[in-house]
Amino acid sequence: MDNRWSYFVLPFLAVFIFSLLIINWSEVSWVFDWQIVRRVTEDVVSREPEPVPDEETELGQEAVGQTDQIRIPSLGVEAPLRSPASSDLNILAEELDRGVVLYPESVPPGEPGRSVILGHSAPPGYPDIKFDRVFSDLGDLAAGDVIEVYYQERLFGYVAEKVETMSVEEYGHLLLEPALDDYTLIISTCYPPGRNWQRWVATAHLLTE
Repeated sequence: MDNRWSYFVLPFLAVFIFSLLIINWSEVSWVFDWQIVRRVTEDVVSREPEPVPDEETELGQEAVGQTDQIRIPSLGVEAPLRSPASSDLNILAEELDRGVVLYPESVPPGEPGRSVILGHSAPPGYPDIKFDRVFSDLGDLAAGDVIEVYYQERLFGYVAEKVETMSVEEYGHLLLEPALDDYTLIISTCYPPGRNWQRWVATAHLLTE
């Protein structure tokens, strides 16, 4: 009796599990990618404790003790801001595992010119490891949304103007354009999320008193 029962149950369970995998493939496919599994393992081992937030700081004021970081409240983004001295691709890749990156050849936040911040994006269902998903929702940034950049113990507020999609070539030309005498923040990530085909580029301008 037990053996006959198993003849029906085991195939049913196999078909049920297989069906679940097919239906939810976009959510679980990463489990079968050894590179992603390796990143998950590295993230668990190397993850640092979350910093305790300091007291709220007004825009433009000193933020003594506050670490360099970016916050986009409308997107739920909060990540360390890394400032590598080199634009070497290997160095940038290492720093992007630790947060978002202030591109070394751009101007510092709060100064006239173009400040460029880079970050990863990842497709739906991708695990929340390192900072691979930090700008996955950048396309949802709306005109008027506030972007907070803490840099060298000061808080700079920017207001979003637009988000557009560019080819890699167009994005490269944008970075090479002479910077105007304004205070512009550029945030960029790969588009579609997780694919290095194009770029999502958000433009924002410094808020003044």
